[in-house]
Amino acid sequence: MLRSIISTYIRAVPRHPGKRKIVSTALRILPSMPIRSRYGVWLYSDGKDETNIYSLLGDYDDVYEVVKSLRPGMAFIDIGANAGVFSMIAGQRIGADGVIVAFEPSLAVFKKLIANASINQLRNFFPFMGAVGPSTGVGRFQTDEKHTGGAYLDAHGDTRVVQLGGPPLSALLASLIEDRKTMIKIDVEGAELDVIRSIGDLLGANLIETVIVEVNAGQQARFSATPQEIYAFMHEKGYKPRLGLGFAGHYNEAFTR
Repeated sequence: MLRSIISTYIRAVPRHPGKRKIVSTALRILPSMPIRSRYGVWLYSDGKDETNIYSLLGDYDDVYEVVKSLRPGMAFIDIGANAGVFSMIAGQRIGADGVIVAFEPSLAVFKKLIANASINQLRNFFPFMGAVGPSTGVGRFQTDEKHTGGAYLDAHGDTRVVQLGGPPLSALLASLIEDRKTMIKIDVEGAELDVIRSIGDLLGANLIETVIVEVNAGQQARFSATPQEIYAFMHEKGYKPRLGLGFAGHYNEAFTR
């Protein structure tokens, strides 16, 4: 009953001042439960995690507008998946013949990703508990319990994680997507340039139609990178931006062929 009420409120009531606070307060009081988000997919609730609240309320429309263009039979690669709101949305669109590959380094968040995949009955879902970086090995990761989507690779991070990258990663992804047209989403809190360089061989393939990349100069400075370098690399690979460099201080760019 409570699940139905909250799901209906999230999906049917327009945005208004205080809506986020109402939802957050309710979910802090209640135990974790599956809630249908504004995007129509089921997500286990966590009132203590801002990322979870944003996902339930549908505060990622810029990415959603791109992801919803997926077609049956395509592949979706979710790098920095968190609890998988976009993997779940992709699952609604690609059907039984499509493939979803997701990467999430945090064990606590990875558990939520698997739970959400189960309740949404994802097919051909390949989740990896690891980060994507310049090379394959062991890295360190700085977690953030209050806003899990804000966690990032950090040489002094509080957690050791598997890191996947370079030619082995490109080969793995190529074997999973096979000959499917593919969309990639990259949201790794500043390490986006490392990721696109790491999968550069794959990005050169004609199968990759769209690459969504989070652009935030402040976050990318953590990795001695700039948005200009991201745009230059994608240009070299034959992609054009939909928005353009400097669209905003923090935004998600969609590069397409």
